[in-house]
Amino acid sequence: MSAPTPGNFSVVVKGILSNGKHFVKLAMYNFQPNGSFREDFWYWDYDQGDSYGSQRSIGSLPNPIPYYQCKDDEDRYVIGMNRFHIENFITLYGRWIRSNRNIYIDFNQDNQEERWYISWEESANNPSNILYKIELVDASYVHHRDKFYLQSDLSRLTDPVPLNVGWGFGAGGTGFGTGKSIDECHLKNYYGLLLRHNSWSNTDENIVRSGMHLKDFYKTNNNVLKHLFWDCKPNGRHWVFSYFAIPNINSGRLAQRRVFYQTSHDFDNDGHISNDIGHVYSGIQILDSNNQVRGFVFADVSPRGNAEHFTVSSMYYLDSNNDEAHFGVRNSPLPE
Repeated sequence: MSAPTPGNFSVVVKGILSNGKHFVKLAMYNFQPNGSFREDFWYWDYDQGDSYGSQRSIGSLPNPIPYYQCKDDEDRYVIGMNRFHIENFITLYGRWIRSNRNIYIDFNQDNQEERWYISWEESANNPSNILYKIELVDASYVHHRDKFYLQSDLSRLTDPVPLNVGWGFGAGGTGFGTGKSIDECHLKNYYGLLLRHNSWSNTDENIVRSGMHLKDFYKTNNNVLKHLFWDCKPNGRHWVFSYFAIPNINSGRLAQRRVFYQTSHDFDNDGHISNDIGHVYSGIQILDSNNQVRGFVFADVSPRGNAEHFTVSSMYYLDSNNDEAHFGVRNSPLPE
């Protein structure tokens, strides 16, 4: 059985910095056999404002479905955060060591450190497509270091809304610049966990299990996956338009893995989504050791108007059960 490191991991981290700011980052982690480490990442905190970017128009469905028609979406662009899609990601270098399931990273910058724990591996059940999950246990740059979703003693935080969480999926054998097509992403349904700091409604939403059923989406003539569903909440029944796409502008080291996903709530049911509230998810594809797309890690950054009206989420979707049904941690040994 192969070890999870060295290798490449798609990573998302959500938390609170030592200065009190909420932040989220999308990253690729590269663990080299000689102990060197490289991280390429995009980063957002709530002081950075409402910065949406447009990169791919939605387009039309080849075979129109009457109730899927929207008065203003065919010529619109799927929304994505500029900060997560332009080529201005930050690169950090450091060193890493692994002790059984613990991975320690020492960055060559400001004495920053992270500790990750390998909480799941699929290799025992599917040896041809190896995939590992790592979870963030500690980071020197966050506030409330005792409030990680996975605690340093490997127990789950009883607080239903832990402040800090980090998830990563990957294995050896697949480079940063490798990515899969929209058709390959479309073939599967994905499930996973979501942690959201949803301050616009003055609540912090609990960790939940959710799903992205891309098989139910229809592909437009511009390679955008589109879906429509009816939200049946008693106090606000309305249509919800969802779009999944790969950025139209693809260049740079991480470009091939990038995806973005938008949901727009048509609260007034007028067929226009431009005047309603939605969520903006920026993501990175998860690939296993056999270069197959397995899912996504996402950051949801949806600021609306001011610093007290935003959503910051960390989430993943995966096409495999990773033993998180009861938020448990596997304790079987890994090779040293």
